[in-house]
Amino acid sequence: VCTQCDAQEVNVLATEKVAEDEVDKVPEEEVDTDETLSRTLSKPFVGNGLLEGPYSATDANRRGFFSVLRPPEIGEEVVCFHKKHWLKRGVVESVTEEVSVGQDGLKEGVEGARVTIICQDGQSFSMWAAFLASADDQEYSSICTLQEYETSNFCDLAHADGGCKMSSSRAAEAVPAVRVTKVEARASLKDWLDHMLDADGEAVRVSEATKTELLSIFDAQQDASLHLYSRHTKMMQRTSEEKGRDYSLYYQALNNTLNHDTAESLRLAMPLIRRMTYLLLFEETGKMRFHEGGRVWKGDSSRPVPLNWKKLKESEKNGTLICFRQFQSSSGEQRIAKRFSKREDKPGFLWIIDIPENFFGARDIQDVAWKSQESETLFPAYSTFRVISLADDECQLLA
Repeated sequence: VCTQCDAQEVNVLATEKVAEDEVDKVPEEEVDTDETLSRTLSKPFVGNGLLEGPYSATDANRRGFFSVLRPPEIGEEVVCFHKKHWLKRGVVESVTEEVSVGQDGLKEGVEGARVTIICQDGQSFSMWAAFLASADDQEYSSICTLQEYETSNFCDLAHADGGCKMSSSRAAEAVPAVRVTKVEARASLKDWLDHMLDADGEAVRVSEATKTELLSIFDAQQDASLHLYSRHTKMMQRTSEEKGRDYSLYYQALNNTLNHDTAESLRLAMPLIRRMTYLLLFEETGKMRFHEGGRVWKGDSSRPVPLNWKKLKESEKNGTLICFRQFQSSSGEQRIAKRFSKREDKPGFLWIIDIPENFFGARDIQDVAWKSQESETLFPAYSTFRVISLADDECQLLA
């Protein structure tokens, strides 16, 4: 699979167009009578296009949906996964607790959170919260399709000067990008730290002492951009309980700049990102690097949000490619990855990544990483994968 999405890869996109066009179709299967009759007081919901069989409010929360236990806020943008209003989006106008009379997938006599949503066209509809999820899919380890990549700010910036063609779907045709020097990457790092923005466009303040520390680490290392990324350098107190909105650690802040795809922040960080990507794929001389292949693992603290889960399911079903917006760090040891996926308040999620032999598109950075005793494979931002299998707590990918 190609290492980084390339706007010039028209053949890849054309081949997958039919499958991608099917993504937003309403699921063909309806809620059958057996499924409806199998509802119980403990699992009273059916009809969710992403969940099989009856499920509870707690099940909904664990899978990233709202419920009477955790309803959406007024004014929040949501997307519906009930087959009746499949993928309708809108803003929450009201939330009330009501007892179901058997409508819209909730068993009669069970109390739920009834949500009224106003769509962009002014139309409105009501649905139980357990069929609704946040419309924000730019979480940590954010997933996008090739079409979404082509409309991203990252794609515009990466190809603005024609200097970011890092690779193609065939390694033999790979062309080195315009090499960003260490000096240029350092200047980019400083600018990004000075003017960092969060997902809402608000300034993220990094202290002068922290900036000095990060730049000193950068200056002291040969493959400085990769070494700095591999460190868990703390820049500030946590900015959010959600990892996808937390800028407290250096590597998270850089990845969230990619995940949120904010043009202003990306523009500042792009030379740094290009330097990292170049060193993952090429030696300083322009000679291509090849990964020996094998299986690696990555642990996340939570499973993908419903919108990203839908993209994974479509990839598994249709064989389409998915991209991760951020740099993806993985371990050669499953136990280490599982350690990152364990959290007390929520079930973790494990990514299993199979890398073909002599693979162009990733690098084992053990020789430059902070923890040199551990094998760490790093994939460039917007690397693409095929979904081989998908389960509640893990996903197997082919690089």
